[in-house]
Amino acid sequence: MPWGLVRYRFNIILTSRSAIPNVTLRDVSAELHSWLKQRATSHHRSVNKEGIALLEDVRGGGSSPPRRASAEEIMEIGRRAATLPLRDRRSEDEILGYGGNGLPD
Repeated sequence: MPWGLVRYRFNIILTSRSAIPNVTLRDVSAELHSWLKQRATSHHRSVNKEGIALLEDVRGGGSSPPRRASAEEIMEIGRRAATLPLRDRRSEDEILGYGGNGLPD
């Protein structure tokens, strides 16, 4: 392959990479930076990719996986559900339509 062709291809790659916009955040608190690093680690991303994912979520394009509820949040849902009135006196099997043999009717 002639040298000119290789150099030409290399210049195209540099040109296309330099066209990607960059964003720099200044004066980020240590607490916020630590939070972002922990979040990035939990999602198996770099800090940069996590920042992009958060911006996408805010914009509405959400590329992040749904947030998992903590054990305390799940317990709170259970406590709230336990206070709800009983609306249906049927057993679970009757509601699901299972017969005496444990199979759907």
